Amino acid sequence: MRFSRLANPWVSEPVSGISSDATPLDLHLEEIDRCLRGRVGEEERQHLMNETAFWIERQIRDDVLTGVSYDEAAQRAIARHGKPAFLADRMVEEVFEKEFASPLYDRFGRGVCLAAAVFGLGNTIYLVLLQLTVYLPSQRAVVPFSPAEVRSIFPEPLPYPEVSWQFLFTVGYPVLAPFLLGAIAGWGIPVNAARATFHAILGIVLCSFLLGSLLIPNTSGLLYAVFQTVFWLPVGCLAAYLASSIRRKRRQRAWKPLPEAR
Repeated sequence: MRFSRLANPWVSEPVSGISSDATPLDLHLEEIDRCLRGRVGEEERQHLMNETAFWIERQIRDDVLTGVSYDEAAQRAIARHGKPAFLADRMVEEVFEKEFASPLYDRFGRGVCLAAAVFGLGNTIYLVLLQLTVYLPSQRAVVPFSPAEVRSIFPEPLPYPEVSWQFLFTVGYPVLAPFLLGAIAGWGIPVNAARATFHAILGIVLCSFLLGSLLIPNTSGLLYAVFQTVFWLPVGCLAAYLASSIRRKRRQRAWKPLPEAR
């Protein structure tokens, strides 16, 4: 990749490395481009790089007009621009957030909405199981079915502390869920997956505390909300971060430049 002092200067072409006469500005733009490879479409990457090079060149020209040398102006522009990896993350996030138009995405962010959908579904599934566990033995029709209707699906109350598939599923689900749900959310969020997952789980935890308070004097719901706070929140964020990082690295390794049009 080479940078020239022309309008719309960024020209993308496959190279085996940076030449020995590359300027700091060339290296800066090359590093941004390297961080973008495989994370956005090729046309979008070209557009982002053209736009980035244009604005840096504009800043350089503004400084040159004040009497600063071109090399010093370039150094100033690079310093103002920031670290390439951080800039690439911001570009990828902007492309991801603006890909689909939605009032929810505009209000909360697409990443948060995606993580909230994944963890919300997982939380809903377990809350249904929790209701069955708490209320079926007492015959109270809190679920919107009669005990006979529910028992047609679950022939007997979930046994505690028997070692059965019902017991293992009910106890194992809240332990394994944040790993799986966090990985699913992180796989779909290209950047800042842990932050988006944190905000999503935080909202779900507040809902769990609210629902748990409605179950009082039974404290199972509140205990579940506390468990989500101390376990789901950190584990889900970590799983999302790792899944997002793994996918980013896989896409960058699989990146290949488009063949030149003839």
